[in-house]
Amino acid sequence: MEMLLSGATVFGLLQLPDAFNAAVEPLLARLGGGVLQIASILAMYAGAAIYVLLATFIAHLAVRGFWISLLGLRSVFPLGPDFERLRGGPIGREVARRETARVEEEIERLDNLATIVFLFGAITVFGVLAPATLVAPILAVVWFWPEAPIGTIMLVMLGIGLGPLVLATLADSMFGRRLNREGRVARVIAAVLARYQRSMQPRFLNVLSTTLMTRLGFGRFMFVYLTALLAVLLGYATNMVMRRTSTAIGDYSSIPAHAESGYAVLPQHYRDQRREQDPLSRMPFLDSAQLKGDWLRLVVPFHPTRHEAAIAKHCPKIWAKLPLPESLDDKTAAADHAALLACYRDLADVRVDGQAVAVSPDVVVLPGSQLRGLLFMIDARALPHGRHVLQTAALANPRDDDAGKKPAPYRIPFWK
Repeated sequence: MEMLLSGATVFGLLQLPDAFNAAVEPLLARLGGGVLQIASILAMYAGAAIYVLLATFIAHLAVRGFWISLLGLRSVFPLGPDFERLRGGPIGREVARRETARVEEEIERLDNLATIVFLFGAITVFGVLAPATLVAPILAVVWFWPEAPIGTIMLVMLGIGLGPLVLATLADSMFGRRLNREGRVARVIAAVLARYQRSMQPRFLNVLSTTLMTRLGFGRFMFVYLTALLAVLLGYATNMVMRRTSTAIGDYSSIPAHAESGYAVLPQHYRDQRREQDPLSRMPFLDSAQLKGDWLRLVVPFHPTRHEAAIAKHCPKIWAKLPLPESLDDKTAAADHAALLACYRDLADVRVDGQAVAVSPDVVVLPGSQLRGLLFMIDARALPHGRHVLQTAALANPRDDDAGKKPAPYRIPFWK
């Protein structure tokens, strides 16, 4: 029954990462600035917890599988191995007899190992999610205070959240033996430690973690625990970046495929080639690498952080009027909308084969992801047959822009 439940859980959890990414990534694609940064951290914690659960159940299922095989082996061959029938010389048979463990011992060892794997996985899941309790309140702060210094706030929250625990632990370690147990200082230290022990994890996890620390050794437990935490967080963070930037692992140093080179046909730059996760990418794209018809359709996805910072810097008059009213009945409102689209046009700086294209964009809502972007319909009737390159600007991150760094533009090849 335990194997059936574990196997069914693994099957269900295998579906969960894709469902989680499908729910979270469209939301992250709509955010910008500090809100995006904090929301990405929270998503990383939640996603990492899912992968820890999945790894735990898979490891538990594998150990239990070997455990069942040993039980079956003992049933089929109760006397164990017959070393006299083992090929080789007498020395080899003696070594095999000495090094081969008894089936009963291995059954008990694997039974204990399966329990420890399950317990350790449960502790690790809560360890991954615990930092989210300190990060979550910052999301509300940056939502209402977009210019908030996130790094400073996170350090302050970390100090407020864990500072008393660190001070109480140090005081107990350095002066605990000399303090009167009924004194005020000892009672304060005990109250702080008790509050953290009750609030940081459920009581059943306190029993699990304390038992494992004391029975397996504190150093060994913390090394494995922290290694698992860092590995899963780093692994999921890398996965998030690779999905968002559409990059892959491989040694291609001698055949570069940079988006700004104009010599690479990248799938994320063409709607008919984009992968499942690419619709959430902020990279501009055409309908296809081969132009069909007289109009070249360019879509530039909206990037909240970079577009808003660029508008504030290059179009301050229209920035001061945002958000604009939805109704265009008033002439002033219509003029403001036209000025905003003209600002987007100048920021995009669309060019075909190096020649500027003065096309005012329309706002488009992308199907599926429901993300918003800018649609440039470019008249391509006068273009000759053959290869062409469309170029559009890549907006800098506000911090890089302040430092004078300007990213290279996107260059997208297409053929007519």
